[in-house]
Amino acid sequence: MKFTDLSPLLLLLALFHAISATDCGDPDSEAYCIGTNYTVSLRSEYLCGDPRLGPTDLPTTDDEEPVARVVASILLEYDRFGGLCPGAFLEAWTNATDGCWKYPPHNGFKLTWEPIDVMILPVGSLLDRFGGEGGKFLSPVGVQYRERAIPPGNLATRDADSAYPYNYHVYAVIKPLRVLSGQIEPWFGQPGAGVQYKLDDDITVWSLVEDRYLQPVNASVRLP
Repeated sequence: MKFTDLSPLLLLLALFHAISATDCGDPDSEAYCIGTNYTVSLRSEYLCGDPRLGPTDLPTTDDEEPVARVVASILLEYDRFGGLCPGAFLEAWTNATDGCWKYPPHNGFKLTWEPIDVMILPVGSLLDRFGGEGGKFLSPVGVQYRERAIPPGNLATRDADSAYPYNYHVYAVIKPLRVLSGQIEPWFGQPGAGVQYKLDDDITVWSLVEDRYLQPVNASVRLP
């Protein structure tokens, strides 16, 4: 159910544009979620019960689970909504017609910085991504989440892929791998400026695993 369907809150909808990041309210309150696809049954799993906003709780560096500590180290200084309240963030970065994300042009590369380079990643390189294996984008392992400029929903563990908490995958290059490399455009309220690798159009991470170019490794390999 959307908050816009709840008549007691209709008057509040006109106010959420004016709410500052320090005035969003208690994250456990209904007012905090104005402008989201609020779903009570999903509230314990996703912030505001809206999968686009990512998990209700982000990991911490003192978490007992090793992978959670690794992900927490990538989330240092991460501001999930880039200074906005949840509803204003979604209005800024999703399409009004279908609620899907508005992704950046040029495959997310920042064209005003350095040229996009074709490069060969050597055997032994470690790469990672927040997302399923059907995607085409990776980064050098450990790039900060804010530097990747991707949506908060990418941090949500997928039901079909629960072996990878926070949707975090790490890979070792086991055959030389051709990629496009460049700096990431600021987007989704994040500064970007990290490095991303894009695969050729007919290639996915899954196909590289199948063809033995990439080997999945445990994310805890990054722990000291």
